Amino acid sequence: MLFSKFIILVVIYYLLIYAIGRFFLKRKGIYLGNLILGIFSIGISILLIYLSPINFQQAGFQVGNLKKGLFMLLISFILILGSLVSMKKMSFSDLMKIPYGSFQNNKVMLLHVWLVVGPAEELFYRGFIQGNLRIFLPSSIFSIEYATIIATIIFIFAHLNNLFFGRENLKQFLNLLPGRIIMGSILGYTFQISNSLIYPILIHTFSDGLTLTYLIILKKRFLNNYHL
Repeated sequence: MLFSKFIILVVIYYLLIYAIGRFFLKRKGIYLGNLILGIFSIGISILLIYLSPINFQQAGFQVGNLKKGLFMLLISFILILGSLVSMKKMSFSDLMKIPYGSFQNNKVMLLHVWLVVGPAEELFYRGFIQGNLRIFLPSSIFSIEYATIIATIIFIFAHLNNLFFGRENLKQFLNLLPGRIIMGSILGYTFQISNSLIYPILIHTFSDGLTLTYLIILKKRFLNNYHL
């Protein structure tokens, strides 16, 4: 009965996000529309956690294991820096194939990434989904909980909505898939060992925020050099 309730809440979330997304993306455009959609997602996720079988502490609304959380934050930051270094070595043509870092509405885009994306996605995928799955699937394999594995898979495939909403084409989605698998696994495992949403949200925010910010800087630098 509790599991059925959880599944119904998941379906309700996706239906609401789809409907709200279609409404605002059509009327406000992709950048402002995504920002508004992310804010709605945060509110919906908090409501679903309240309605679900778990409490807010089980959903990660606590400091949790500070030592393990900070350790994963450090590991993630090192990986993010490595990714930024590899981006610096990319050619302009390769950089332009990345579907983010547009020269339009940079302020709205950066506001969305630095303030909304991390909390919005982590509240749902880690707090709500992984938090509930830990109750229904308490077992693990090689110290990784089944809940972590399943929530990570759902998180990765959920990015298919980038195809549906036109943010990425199929080739771009496939190119970004390896990075999402790695980051999704890190976020899920961080939530598992820290029992807190704080660290996954920080990792997610720094990952997306630093990457997008640096991508915009690199693209502008290439263009400025081209026009000189």
